[in-house]
Amino acid sequence: MCNHEAAELTLRHQIDRTYSADGEQLGEMPLGVDRVTWYCPACDVRGSGVPSDPGGMPRWVSERLATLPAAR
Repeated sequence: MCNHEAAELTLRHQIDRTYSADGEQLGEMPLGVDRVTWYCPACDVRGSGVPSDPGGMPRWVSERLATLPAAR
């Protein structure tokens, strides 16, 4: 059974962007992770899910995601 140590997670973040009346971007603030994709080259398992539905992701993905500072 694979322990997925070599697995790669890719996080897509939601971003709130603020614009001026002229359309110039004034700032942006990350709002959190919108989507997670994963791939383990050792066992060739891949997929994607949303953090708001942890039941849609394998447990090992949810556990690893919880340890990542970029996911908070």
